[in-house]
Amino acid sequence: MKPAKLQVNCNRAVVVQTEGAWARVEVQRSSMCDGCEEKSTCGAHFADDTKTIARVRNPVSARPGDKVEISMAEGVILWGAVTIYLLPVAAMLAAILAAQAFKDEIGLPLGNNALPVVAGVVGLAISLPVVRLVSTRWKYLAEGTPTISRILSPDGVK
Repeated sequence: MKPAKLQVNCNRAVVVQTEGAWARVEVQRSSMCDGCEEKSTCGAHFADDTKTIARVRNPVSARPGDKVEISMAEGVILWGAVTIYLLPVAAMLAAILAAQAFKDEIGLPLGNNALPVVAGVVGLAISLPVVRLVSTRWKYLAEGTPTISRILSPDGVK
């Protein structure tokens, strides 16, 4: 028997529209949304300064007007952090180490640290489109999709 995936309760929301197994919910925008580069493509759009409309899975058959709790698998948050932060740093460090190892063989007439600095910037620049590609493709996987975990009573508690 497969163990159940640990769910993280992300936020509470109100169902605005249902579309088969999916729903659009209005959720209070978190501070994490403010600096996000993906906010235009993440499936959420901003109704005003504080509300976000997001597309989520609806396995509990919530209907428009229902107050719900949104959850996602714990690994989604960890994988997102690794993708956004660790991948660029690893690419930059790998490029710097490669430049240090091969600077004598390359033989460019640059200063002692110029080649590793340039290589680090190039490694970082190359990693950014990779991060975008990985995060864009990954968000469409079922595991990465926020899900309505339960319908709350009118006072917000079940």
